Parts: sequence; structure tokens; C-alpha cells
Amino acid sequence: MAAGRYLDSVLLGYFPKKPALPANAPFGAQVTRVCSVSHCINGPANEWIQHWTHNDWGYYDTPGAALAILDGLPDAAEFRLFAYRLLPAYFDGDGVRHEIELAPGEPPVVPLDASFRSIGFDVVSRGISAYFECSPLSCNGMAKEVAGVNEDCLLPTLEAAVSFAERCAREQPEPGAYYVLEVFEQHKP
Repeated sequence: MAAGRYLDSVLLGYFPKKPALPANAPFGAQVTRVCSVSHCINGPANEWIQHWTHNDWGYYDTPGAALAILDGLPDAAEFRLFAYRLLPAYFDGDGVRHEIELAPGEPPVVPLDASFRSIGFDVVSRGISAYFECSPLSCNGMAKEVAGVNEDCLLPTLEAAVSFAERCAREQPEPGAYYVLEVFEQHKP
């Protein structure tokens, strides 16, 4: 379902990335590609930020704006278009959930269309940067020790992601607060 699995989530935007699986990746045999929120392993187009067309969350408000950063790149065909929905909360160092208040229509992102499919949930840190930083499942290799991680190095349910976010907030595999995002990938017929 393109609308997401939880009603209070907020669509933050779109971003083109190359799904990757590094050689000798410590993720477990079930992981065939990494589609994490983080840019650490499945990175963005070089110099994407220099376009300065992204929103305050570091994403693009429309699929077209996201794909425009690939114009002229020789490897543009290797990128896939993803979209990200945020559970409007973060988990602090004690694993306590804190709600995030966003104004209606913030950010002003074009809604997902039927070509986007949910591929799972990621947990990501945010501490020193304006944008999301590390995804412990991929960046820290925790996918190998967490039950249920799927082929995209994501968690299959919101409940599993919230539980993992609480754990990461307490254990701090990377510094900062932890957030839960649902990851969507555009599938073309």
C-alpha cells in the first residue's frame, strides 16, 4: 500500500540512491542489497547537496526534483528512487520516545503514487548533522544480530523498528537520538 503502514507518519521526501552490497559485508546471508536511509553504504550521487534543491530534511519534495540531480551522470541508470516516511518521534539515550510536532503540510512533499512500494523500516541516528546519519543495521553491521532483517537490510514491521530504535537509543552504536523511517522504492512496470 503506497500510503504507508501507520497513519501518523510524515512523508519527508524522495531521494535517488544506488542500492549496494559491499564485498565481505557483515550483514548475514539474507541481505542482498542495502537500502538504508543512511548514505554510508548506499550513497547518493556525488555532489548532490551542491544542487541546493533539497528540503530541510535533506530530501526532495517531488520525484522529478530528486531525479534531476542525476542529470548528466554517466551512472544515472544505476540509481533507484526511494521515498521516506518518518514516525514523528525520536528515541533519546534512555530509549524514551519523544513526539515531534510538525505543522500541517510540513514538509510540502508531493504524496506517494501507486508506483512506490514499502520495502521495510530503518532506524537511523541523528545527532550532530542537520540530516540523518547512520543506520546501525548496515553501518554497524547489526543486521547480522537482529532477527527478521530482510533482503534490503531493513526491518519488516513498525513494531520491530520501534523496538530496535529503543535499543539503539540506549546502547548508542552511533551517537545521537534515533528515528524510525519507512522506506519506499519506486517500481516501474
